[in-house]
Formats: sequence, structure tokens, C-alpha cells
Amino acid sequence: MEVNIMAVMMGTEIAMERMRKSPNKGQIINTGSMAGFTPGLSEEMVGYTVSKTGVLALTRTMAKDIARHGVVTKCICPSWTETDLVNKVVPEQKEALHKVVKKMKGTMTPEHVAEGFYRLVTQCENGSVMAILKGAPFILVPDYNVFPMIMSMVMMAKIMDKIFGPQVVTRNHQLVVFYDCLLF
Repeated sequence: MEVNIMAVMMGTEIAMERMRKSPNKGQIINTGSMAGFTPGLSEEMVGYTVSKTGVLALTRTMAKDIARHGVVTKCICPSWTETDLVNKVVPEQKEALHKVVKKMKGTMTPEHVAEGFYRLVTQCENGSVMAILKGAPFILVPDYNVFPMIMSMVMMAKIMDKIFGPQVVTRNHQLVVFYDCLLF
């Protein structure tokens, strides 16, 4: 937690203060992880997963807050990459890690992540969060907390209520309505 979220918060704050005062504005690129979008592999991953989710929220919050000063904030979220951290995983987690990495079609090279970083810096707007996965195009992940996204989920829930009348609209209900909308 100290490095994965606290240091990112401190670094973002320092960079923001300096850029806000400078005539030459810049970009703050935070390093998240695909772990910020999904549950961890094990109990040992809880802190990492929560901290990386925090990096996503920090980036999007700061992007809105400091945009008025001309400072841009973005986040890059790579999946499993050939790094010392991945290669030196503790023995108890090796088997679980290998299963997940295999599902993801292996690890990415640092060069692939660097290409995503370049595209994030040069082609994406303030508040962007980019997911980088092996064998997939670079993906800008929408902010599901923005009002239009929440309202579209509310509208889908109302449709689900009319069709199925569930007491709680689940992700599976939403997927059914989404796929039905695609078909029509």
C-alpha cells in the first residue's frame, strides 16, 4: 500500500503542484494494473488489488480537479508483463500465477507496454485509463462512475424489471439486455 497507492498519491500531488505553477504544463501518467479492474488471485493479493483500484480512482478524480490548471492526468494499466516482479513471485503463488498468465496467453514484453504508454500520452484525453493486454488492441476503459453511464445502467435495470421482475438486477441481467440491444 505504501508504494502502490500512497507513493502514487504523493507523487501526483507533487507533480500537480509544480505543473500548476509552471507556464509549461504537462501530463501525469500513473501506473495502475489490470488488477485494479478485477478481484485478486488470492488473499495475499487483496492489498495490491485495492491499491491499484485506488490508482484508477485517484487518476480520474485528479483529472477532473486539476484540468482547470492545464495539467492532464492519465493511467496505464498493463496486464502480466515480463518483469522481475512477475518472474520472482513467491513459490506459494507460482502455480496460481501460471494459470492466470496462461489464460492471458502469456506475458507481454516491456516494449509492448511502452507502445501503449506512447499512445496514451499522444492520443488520449485527460482522465483516460488504458488497459494493456497481450494480443489485444490498447483499450480505453470507460469510467462507469460517470452520470451518463450510471443512467444507462438505470434504464437497463428498468427494462429488466419489466421483463423479468428481479428483486436485484445482476451483471448477468445487464448482459442479457445489452446483447439483446445489439441484436436489434
